[in-house]
Amino acid sequence: MTDQEPATIEVQRSFPPLDESQYNLSDQDAVFMKKLTGIEDDAALKCRILDVQAKAYKVAPYGCIYLFSFTGYFARTFELT
Repeated sequence: MTDQEPATIEVQRSFPPLDESQYNLSDQDAVFMKKLTGIEDDAALKCRILDVQAKAYKVAPYGCIYLFSFTGYFARTFELT
């Protein structure tokens, strides 16, 4: 046995900056998000979604957040009461 310290590995993680051009809400997704948020104006809804995306991406820079998957079909499958 040796008295050497175990090797360490440095991990560098970089994530792409958010890209607004990835925003592409289908008509069905827009209806769902408007019902969910109570925001009827398309521009205001887009601003809100971009704001939520930016906040979430700072905490967890996952691809599903980057690609707006949280606004898509999977989210629509939940029943709103």
